[in-house]
Amino acid sequence: MSVPVSTAAGPGAEASAGSTADNGSKRAIRRRRSLPNGRAVVGGLLIALAAVGVYISYASAGTEATSELLVAAHELSPGDSISAADVERVTVGDISELAGAYFSTPDELEGAVVLGPVAPGELIQRGAVRLPSEAELAAGTQGRRFSLQLPAERALNGDLAPGELVDVVVTSGGPDSTEVVVRSALVVEVGDSDDASLPTESTVRLTLLMDDESDVLATIDAVTNAEVTLVATPVIDDENDLDPADGD
Repeated sequence: MSVPVSTAAGPGAEASAGSTADNGSKRAIRRRRSLPNGRAVVGGLLIALAAVGVYISYASAGTEATSELLVAAHELSPGDSISAADVERVTVGDISELAGAYFSTPDELEGAVVLGPVAPGELIQRGAVRLPSEAELAAGTQGRRFSLQLPAERALNGDLAPGELVDVVVTSGGPDSTEVVVRSALVVEVGDSDDASLPTESTVRLTLLMDDESDVLATIDAVTNAEVTLVATPVIDDENDLDPADGD
């Protein structure tokens, strides 16, 4: 016995079939895009600002102010006369506030004499050299060198080194006969106590650099006719020392 199969569909099925037949395909339903919320906007703004900051830092690093200064091309010793071959130019960071303490062109060091040891590559400071006077530049001279031998007790017991400054004090023997004839002479060489050319170990041989011819003549006269004593030139701090007129 056969059971009849019903092919009828419910109302919903008919509507679905009809809809399918009418449209030929199903309609795609898309979600509507929403605008970014406030937190996302703030985050994006911060990222943009960070990127701008990085760019500005990079750009400013490439245009940072620099200075050109002179360094020693090789080791310089006290008493050396500096020429253009003794210095080199290097680029350093911006030190415009301290530029007055250094040199930027070889012409500034024309005729200068080294006061203390300067290592290769070291910036040359103004305090490390003695600049010639206008008279020396005009005459083409760089000071006068004078060598002498003195008993150790009258030459600071031999405790002298190149680059130090000394005053030449002369005593002729009479009352009120002691006077300073040369001030701030530069010690450029000191003989070793083991030097065989020295008469005894208690004798000091040294070479001084003096500014003027008159200083050399006064020292020669003193060595020949009087007693010479070397005294360390006092270091004066203009900022801290009081004027005697000011009292305590």
